[in-house]
Amino acid sequence: SNGKVTGRLLTMRDVTEEQLLAKYRDEISNMVVHDLRGPLGSIISSLILMREIAMELGDETLPTLMEVSINSAEILLDLVETLLDIAKLETRQMPLAPAVSPIIKTIDKALMALDTSIKDADITVDTKIPGNLPQVSMDSDKIRRVIINLLDNAIRFTPSGGQVLISGKNGTNEIIMSISDSGPGIPTDAVE
Repeated sequence: SNGKVTGRLLTMRDVTEEQLLAKYRDEISNMVVHDLRGPLGSIISSLILMREIAMELGDETLPTLMEVSINSAEILLDLVETLLDIAKLETRQMPLAPAVSPIIKTIDKALMALDTSIKDADITVDTKIPGNLPQVSMDSDKIRRVIINLLDNAIRFTPSGGQVLISGKNGTNEIIMSISDSGPGIPTDAVE
């Protein structure tokens, strides 16, 4: 009353248990993600071996089916790797393993990983990469995953019969890459 403070209320809450639970959750998540890598790697290796055996035996159908399984398992492994990368980013520890390699090899690996999705979407994916592009110092695995994410979005939002174009060109001390599609684009109200 009369604009004067007549009392104060202080509330205190012990968050120790919440912090311990959050730490425990993060440790369990990291453990599960690490534990998934081993079996997925074994599955991929076994599928590759089975595909090679089927090809040696002259089977034409089985290697194609094996290729689909290998691609699917590699996509799962990429998801697991992404979860590990998120955990590393949260602790601000994202090590890169740069090596000199041609960008076209990385693009080809990304396209192989999405081959089934491209066929199911009934679209064409073209590449317009000049043969004279220099090799690039990059972490090929992480760049491949970036390309897969961009292509996956383009594939999902391109209507049947549409086209996705991966292009590249020389810049000044850089290679400029772009992925474009014939989809509807981002709605104007969703652009920030």
